[in-house]
Amino acid sequence: MNHKPETKSVGLALANGHRWVIRAADEEAGDCIKRLAQVMQLGVAEEGREVLVALRPKHQVRLYDVPSEGTLQCWLPPNLNAVMGMIQMTEVARTIALSDLNHGSLLIHGALAEYHGSGVVMAGRGGIGKSTASSRLPEPWHSLSDDTTLVVRDGSGQYWAHPWPTWSRFNDGGPGGTWAVEHAVPLRAVFFLDRSSSDRLEPVGAMQAVALIVQSETDLAYHMSCLKVHDPDAARALFGEGLRAAKALARVVPAFSLELSPDGRFWELIEEVLSS
Repeated sequence: MNHKPETKSVGLALANGHRWVIRAADEEAGDCIKRLAQVMQLGVAEEGREVLVALRPKHQVRLYDVPSEGTLQCWLPPNLNAVMGMIQMTEVARTIALSDLNHGSLLIHGALAEYHGSGVVMAGRGGIGKSTASSRLPEPWHSLSDDTTLVVRDGSGQYWAHPWPTWSRFNDGGPGGTWAVEHAVPLRAVFFLDRSSSDRLEPVGAMQAVALIVQSETDLAYHMSCLKVHDPDAARALFGEGLRAAKALARVVPAFSLELSPDGRFWELIEEVLSS
């Protein structure tokens, strides 16, 4: 999409064929959509499932039981400062990601990198070194995101990885950034990071991979904590969707444990996996 995005409506297309038209119901929602389009590098679109974005009424409860069909409604908190402006953008992106969970997608706490057209996710808890590892990758590697990846499955069973914004970069006067969210790469492997004195890579069994993938799904615990307050059944349903998606992913995409040293050439271990 190369058109200049309008304030009131932008589009998002994913590799699984799902398309959204994100529309604003009021002026403040329009400002949020304009910022979101810049951050996620989105353009104008008129076809797709509608995401209607509006400023939250005073007594509106936050709802995370996102329907799998029909128009999505996304209620925004008031934009009182820069942090709240960032939260508005995350609300829109989160609504779309949660909806796609119903179709086997996963939002993983992991950096996405591309090597000769293949995608790999380097996953792990906060502070483990995802951003540092991303910054160390030499050409012809390309770091597409350093914290979060949306993984989707197309109709043929192929998994694709989309870069997702690092929202923490907008906190406390941070540098912000932009991510080409619609640029998807075929997912070849997932690597779960840990620190070590030397680089080491080992395959991960399917059961362990499922557990690690579920643990790594970005913000899942946060969503569930909110859902438990308002709708425990929705929380259990969301966890069930994530577990099913993790099992399906683990059956198709190989997983590895990757220990990183401060100055090793860990990417060469990943390249060996991709060349096998």
